[in-house]
Amino acid sequence: MSFCDYPNSADDLPSSLGQASIDNIDGAVIKGDDRNLALLLKKEKLWSRVIFKSGTTPLHLAAAKGYSRCLIILCESANQIQLKVIINFQNNDGLSALHLASQYGHNQCSRELLLRGANPNLSNNYGDTSLHTACRYGHAGVARILISASCSVNTQNKNGDTPLHIACAMGRRKLTRILMEAFPNVEMRNSQSDTPFDIAKKKNFTEIMTIFNAFKTKTLKGSDILNNKFEFSPYGCQNVLETRSIFLANVEQLSSVKLNKGEEYYIDLAGNLKKGPKCVTNTCVCKQLLNK
Repeated sequence: MSFCDYPNSADDLPSSLGQASIDNIDGAVIKGDDRNLALLLKKEKLWSRVIFKSGTTPLHLAAAKGYSRCLIILCESANQIQLKVIINFQNNDGLSALHLASQYGHNQCSRELLLRGANPNLSNNYGDTSLHTACRYGHAGVARILISASCSVNTQNKNGDTPLHIACAMGRRKLTRILMEAFPNVEMRNSQSDTPFDIAKKKNFTEIMTIFNAFKTKTLKGSDILNNKFEFSPYGCQNVLETRSIFLANVEQLSSVKLNKGEEYYIDLAGNLKKGPKCVTNTCVCKQLLNK
């Protein structure tokens, strides 16, 4: 293990951690022991200087394991300057904590990292962003969260593949639909000069090709929306307990997010409070929590 001298505005903090403290913090994170971790970090607040030989930090470990409570505790124990650096710190493979949460399909860890400033567009050593990673490992929930956080859907890795190339190459129908709904550039070509559709065609993934063709021919008319002929909603369901709790926790922010006529508040899939056009739908059970 080694220590990295990140910029630090807390002058009264100790300059280093003892080996025993490092091992204790590491052990608590690996076990998901959030209570013990919280107690340890009351005494030792320089965990953000701890970097293992692989370039991995305790935050990487928590994200990979899916221990969102440990992840939150680690983030809240760091000051703003430390957190800004460590939350996007990449290990020797170029993986950030968000990459690992995306790889293992940990939705809540992904949300917590994004809410605290994680950059969804960081590329690993192969050029993959977190969205590439979510598509490669088949995690549709994480992909939705990343897209909701306004990540780039058109970033190309070192082979020129976009997330859509990867979803198509692996025959992932749900992910292909999710990506298509984000309006990617479907004409982008990789190093083999293939578009995502070309890959699906070569592999004879007929269902993927059908999805592409459906998006090419689909048009959405205003009259159809008003008549509820389409199942359309730009928002997640606000009545899901987890989403509702996030919304209510952000009520104090509403005064700074002024509504215009025809708009409503909503929580995006990354947990951010936003506003947008009032939802019109015949199937989604979303309801406005606040009207104006």
